[in-house]
Amino acid sequence: TGGGGSIGSELCRQIANLCPSKLIVLDHSEFNLYSIDSELRRSFPELSMEKVLGDVGDSTLIEKVFNRHRPQKVFHAAAYKHVPMVEKNPLEAIQNNILGTWRRALWRFWRTSTNANVLS
Repeated sequence: TGGGGSIGSELCRQIANLCPSKLIVLDHSEFNLYSIDSELRRSFPELSMEKVLGDVGDSTLIEKVFNRHRPQKVFHAAAYKHVPMVEKNPLEAIQNNILGTWRRALWRFWRTSTNANVLS
C-alpha cells in the first residue's frame, strides 16, 4: 500500500529486483501509481505487475485485492509522514496512519489465523 509514494516506490524498486511472481502496487494517487508503473515497466519489462487505484482505508477494496491475489507478503507504506502537515491535520492523520493500519493488520492476522489455524 502507498506504492507510489516516496517510501512505497522505493520498496517497489527493491522488490522488483527480487523477481517476484507478481507485484501488486496499491496507491490512492493516480499520478503516483502511473509514475511508478511507468518506471517499473521501463526498468523491469518482464515484471508481472497489477496496479490498484484506491485507499487503504477502503475495507471492501482491500478485501477484494486480498481475495483475488492472495499476497504472501504485504508492505504497508501508506502513511502521512510530513510532521508539520500532520500536526495541523491530526484527525486525518489518526484516520490514515493509525486506524487504516490497524484495520489492515487485524484483517490480515485474522485471515492468516483462519487460513492456517495459527496466529501469526
